Amino acid sequence: MTFRRPNPVFGSEYENLRRILLKARREARISQRTLAERIGKSHSHICMIERGQRRIDILEFCAIATSLGASPLKLLGDVWACLHPASSEPERPSDDCPADRVGPGDHSVIAPPV
Repeated sequence: MTFRRPNPVFGSEYENLRRILLKARREARISQRTLAERIGKSHSHICMIERGQRRIDILEFCAIATSLGASPLKLLGDVWACLHPASSEPERPSDDCPADRVGPGDHSVIAPPV
């Protein structure tokens, strides 16, 4: 029997990054289409990132953050806080994770604002 590692694109660590970027886009009141235009990508590219179906590298992360008017360092710090909570129980969600401080509808697949 061969052990298969879970795909990190869909792992909880990447989920934190996805939620932080999604929250930043919503706070900036920018649609997926507008963000896509700003970084020179397609709407579906942004949609796939936000659904956790596409990974991004650090350069794309910085381009997205900057296009949203957010500091890449601040957002990266938020991701770090999610990955390294002060809690001694690593499996339990931490209150320190900024991605956890989102509104009630922020955890679903997102369509562009109308």
